[in-house]
Amino acid sequence: MLGDKLGSIEKDIYFFDKLNQVLKTDANLRKRAFGYEHRKIDIIGLKNLTFITINDLEHEFLKKESTTFGAFSDYNIESSGIPSYSILEKTLWALVHSELMAMMPARIPLILTMFKQKTIPKYFLYSIMASGLKYVDTDRGNKEFMRENKYAVEACTLLKEHKNISDPYYIWTHLILSSYFLSMGMMELSTEYNRKGIDTAINSKYNHIDIPRRVNRLKETEDEKEMKRRVWWGCYIASVKQSLSTGVPLRIKVCDVVVSLPKNDFIWKYGGEIENASNLTMLMNKLAKENGKEILDLQKFCSSMCRMYMRYQHMIFVVSPRCLSKPNDDVAKENELEKVEKSLKDSRAEIEMQSNLNFVQDQEVSIDNYEEPVGFTKLLLALNRFHFRLAYYSSMIYFKFSDLVRVPGKELPGLRVIEAKRKCIKYALYMVDLLKWGYKNIPLEYWDTNATMSFFCSGVVFINAQYIKDHPEIESIKEGLEMVLRAFKGNAKCIWFSLRCIDLMENLVLNRVESNEHNSKQTELIPKMEEYALTPMDHNPWLVHRYLIFKSVECCKERSFSCLYIEDYLGVNGKKREIES
Repeated sequence: MLGDKLGSIEKDIYFFDKLNQVLKTDANLRKRAFGYEHRKIDIIGLKNLTFITINDLEHEFLKKESTTFGAFSDYNIESSGIPSYSILEKTLWALVHSELMAMMPARIPLILTMFKQKTIPKYFLYSIMASGLKYVDTDRGNKEFMRENKYAVEACTLLKEHKNISDPYYIWTHLILSSYFLSMGMMELSTEYNRKGIDTAINSKYNHIDIPRRVNRLKETEDEKEMKRRVWWGCYIASVKQSLSTGVPLRIKVCDVVVSLPKNDFIWKYGGEIENASNLTMLMNKLAKENGKEILDLQKFCSSMCRMYMRYQHMIFVVSPRCLSKPNDDVAKENELEKVEKSLKDSRAEIEMQSNLNFVQDQEVSIDNYEEPVGFTKLLLALNRFHFRLAYYSSMIYFKFSDLVRVPGKELPGLRVIEAKRKCIKYALYMVDLLKWGYKNIPLEYWDTNATMSFFCSGVVFINAQYIKDHPEIESIKEGLEMVLRAFKGNAKCIWFSLRCIDLMENLVLNRVESNEHNSKQTELIPKMEEYALTPMDHNPWLVHRYLIFKSVECCKERSFSCLYIEDYLGVNGKKREIES
């Protein structure tokens, strides 16, 4: 008895000594671990979770004017049919390698084994089919849309009935469905499922899974903890993206996240036990088992993206108040802006330091010239480079766009505006180079919705810059706009959201044409724009989005644009004009 107590005391001493050493050496962990309890009442996700009903789904489906989706009443809430093993495997592979962040938790051998053993949650299976079939269907017509939507509705219905909301597959399914609804242009549903996913993760304490604990009450294995980490980071990244795109509030602060970054991407994705799978699955599984720690230097991609989006969140927090009509006290301090710029430079350094994230446009050749698995592993490298660069370029454009928003009382000096225009054009042209490289190296079926949104950002730059007719890169700017539109049309087969982007860009072009015609007649005011002009012919205020995808462009342009007319920009008429629809 005494020996047992002494042994227990020794374990306690060992634990607290180890914890003390960790907290001494890791200041960030110390602040997060002890600060969380004081702040958790303010974390949005810890408040009561709202319930998504079938009526909500019906309302959103019926909002679509197009008959492509059919009436909601056509969807009988019954089985769409369990797919064959080969169809599931093909769908899973395409989905995992096209939507890299939403599918960060995926272990391909484990999911396929669960399917064979009939232990896979049906709501999870249906969400995979709803979101992934678009990448494998050779034809995309009304029948295919109906089938995918039916899978999505059934997944939503089963989620409603599921009781264990802390299950990682339950939370992950919300993330997959959010991605599906986004690809279909159903913004409200996408936002709601995204919010429900991260709020449930916070409510289930996923956000502090790595706070040191004396006793592992849940008896979780390291693989189970890694699964939760990856589900958490997938939800976190989706939440940051949604805040950037639509202006919805961030769900949690970085300081309230005590979760280790994902590790061993290659081993996680392809490792584990699997039998009787396709040649590609078996080959990748063999590589992961034999030398996954060294193979292709693919280990750090997910952790790099997580760090990138933590910097993104900081940037959103700092620059968002600059777009609001509030007193000067709310303007971000210069030192905070410097921190943002430094953090973005850190992202660039990370790209350049990691060999698996390097980008040289002419370095790669088409994967079609290689046999599997060499061709597929080259595709993995290309995808990593592609998505990381996209995130970096779009973050730089978004950051510099904040210098172009014109709000009375918060006007920036002309040199700052000129530099912002120069940087926006620079990174938009870089993105076009990336687009060309992507066409060469990445099949269109592996381009996801987030890539579409990033290229939309560069398209807005080109819509503005095409009127700077004496710009030395004017031909490249015009070509860039054409390429962005071509990219949207090219992947519209898989991503219906691309059609929405085309409509939005056409709307923006019309607004730009109208404002340019108006501004060209303001001969007395044009000389006063020289202070903000990149070239002698740059006299137009830029059309700038406050939300990445102009969420409110159709209903309220004043919320999305700022000062398209010269007199409004200069404040000479004392009243903003509203552009007619």
